[in-house]
Amino acid sequence: MLIVDQAEAQLMILRAKKKHEKIVLDTQEKSYWRTFLQPKEEDTRPIVRSEERKPNIKLIEKQRDFMRQYVEKPRNKTSKGCENLLQFCDRYVAYDPVLTPPAPSNPWISDDVTFWTLNEASTERTKLTELRVRRWGHGITELLADQVGVEEFKEFLKTQYNAENLEFLVGVKKLRNLPSAQIKRQGEQLFSEFLSSDARCEINIDAKTRTLVRQSLDEKPSRSSFDPAVDHIVNLMKKDAYPRFLRSQRYKELIENAYIPHATKKG
Repeated sequence: MLIVDQAEAQLMILRAKKKHEKIVLDTQEKSYWRTFLQPKEEDTRPIVRSEERKPNIKLIEKQRDFMRQYVEKPRNKTSKGCENLLQFCDRYVAYDPVLTPPAPSNPWISDDVTFWTLNEASTERTKLTELRVRRWGHGITELLADQVGVEEFKEFLKTQYNAENLEFLVGVKKLRNLPSAQIKRQGEQLFSEFLSSDARCEINIDAKTRTLVRQSLDEKPSRSSFDPAVDHIVNLMKKDAYPRFLRSQRYKELIENAYIPHATKKG
């Protein structure tokens, strides 16, 4: 009777408890048995994988190729990467409007839009700022991204009788901004003008690159059909025409005659 009375008393107490208290008690009981319950006898036999029992030639070849690529992959030291990052920050800190206040004034917080006017694509040669001209010397991509820089580079190449490469890059840039319906027609015009064997302004590319572009235009014309030729021409210009432009008297005069805006005083 004593045991029955105790069980009934515990049942009444359990019914009086709230739901979250019951969950806590149930969790505590499960934790107790998981801790003190005798574990079953474990299987101590060694696990033998199927690959070890039956060597897979394809898997071994795949692992070999992966390890070869991993070993031959070029790597840069962390110190070298940090050094390059510091050089990049030092080079472009003058172009960051947060770190270096724009001159003559910041158009984002003032009513003066002179800063935007000086950096427009149609800016006159006499109004080119020094920062803008010097940025062309940071890389050929910076030069090709500025319309005024492209025009100055083109005038220099005309004196070197080597302007067809730049004209081709400008044509591809226009092609990429066209609607899809006009890609094929414009692509054929570019190919016949710059890449074909009897082109009026044939550019300097190898036969393999010309074949890749021709196949892309025949199979599926797209905005990226001329990418192999563009990469080839940019690399050539980066090694030859671009360094000559930076050393030319024309570029030096642009820097000397560049406009240096002065910060306006507040109030």
